Amino acid sequence: KPETKVINMSDYFKRYAGVAAAMLVLITSSYFFMQQQKTYEQEDTFDSPELALQELKKQLVMVSNYMNSGSSNLDKLGSMSKMDAGMESLKYMGDAARGMEPISEMDILEEKF
Repeated sequence: KPETKVINMSDYFKRYAGVAAAMLVLITSSYFFMQQQKTYEQEDTFDSPELALQELKKQLVMVSNYMNSGSSNLDKLGSMSKMDAGMESLKYMGDAARGMEPISEMDILEEKF
């Protein structure tokens, strides 16, 4: 007597339902991705090249103004380098303080007498 193979439908469904769900998600996401790519196509916004050139010049002037306002703040930092030259003279104060050390020793000697 030949043996018959018993197929359980719940095992069959579980096995192939996951594959079908993954394919459905893949197809749906690729469809939405393609639709999104179509919406970002380049469009002409100006009817004439002269208008486009004028708008470009206006935008470049605006960007230039922003860049120049930022560089004026950096100019203030450049003036700090001038202070460095003035600060170099302060290093001589340390030398003067070392020169005063013998005087402070003289005060101590006076107290002993």
